[in-house]
Amino acid sequence: MAAVFKISQPGRPNLILKVCSRKEDFLRGSYFLSYFANKIPVPKIIQLIEPEIGLDAAVLMECVQGDLLKSEAITKDLAQVVGSLLASIHLEHAEGCGDLTDRLV
Repeated sequence: MAAVFKISQPGRPNLILKVCSRKEDFLRGSYFLSYFANKIPVPKIIQLIEPEIGLDAAVLMECVQGDLLKSEAITKDLAQVVGSLLASIHLEHAEGCGDLTDRLV
């Protein structure tokens, strides 16, 4: 679970700050954003804030412009794009099975 904040600054691009209360969520999210950065469109990581005692972890990333996808907005062309991206993800080879975040600790 994470709290997500949009950061708006005059004259600068919007950013997203994702604050993760669980270390595993932070590790998973930052791992996959980094892993898929040059493979599919994902937000660029600006800064990773590692968890510390008494301090939650966070990911500061670019804000991708767009709208929340609603079922009535789905077209055949959009379904094709989403399906193609999912296929790209599923063609990737994992380093192992299960939750790989235990190797990141």
